[in-house]
Amino acid sequence: MPMRTAQAVAVPAPSIRYAADRAAALPYLRAAIASWREPGATTAGRVNGSIAPDTQPLDAGSRQLLWLKPGPLPNAVSEWIAGGGTVLLDAASAWPSGAGESAAIVPVPLWRNADGVVLVEGARYGRGKVMRWTRALTPQTMPESLEPGFAGQLRNLFEPPREPPSRVMARGFPPTGIR
Repeated sequence: MPMRTAQAVAVPAPSIRYAADRAAALPYLRAAIASWREPGATTAGRVNGSIAPDTQPLDAGSRQLLWLKPGPLPNAVSEWIAGGGTVLLDAASAWPSGAGESAAIVPVPLWRNADGVVLVEGARYGRGKVMRWTRALTPQTMPESLEPGFAGQLRNLFEPPREPPSRVMARGFPPTGIR
């Protein structure tokens, strides 16, 4: 069996679109997303990851989105999700709906806090994934946003942790301390 080399894990780079009244959540999200990069890494050449008001369309290469605007989703965003996009919606955003989707969304818990309270729920939508906060993203309503594990949990929503390898080549790990 040929040995496969480890592949670099892509760092999620979600775009953010927000309503003016949700701008207070941006510092927490920016800090979390910045922590995902290796020290000294640059964002040069990144197609996605822009932060802009909700009136700005998504960049062509965006595959992940944080949508911070209450109310129904624009058709363009619903179609983008159904086409394979991954979105995390504001707690006051409506689930996407479209003529092409036959079944109603039935969300399942994706992230619970230490007390078991659901913080994010989600479901498949077309070829994409839709998730939604269960409460506003403010320290008052979601104190978890100030905890050290917040950035990692947020990343896991967009890029679940990979399973460690179950087999490795022995020559890559010689015994130590044996004489």
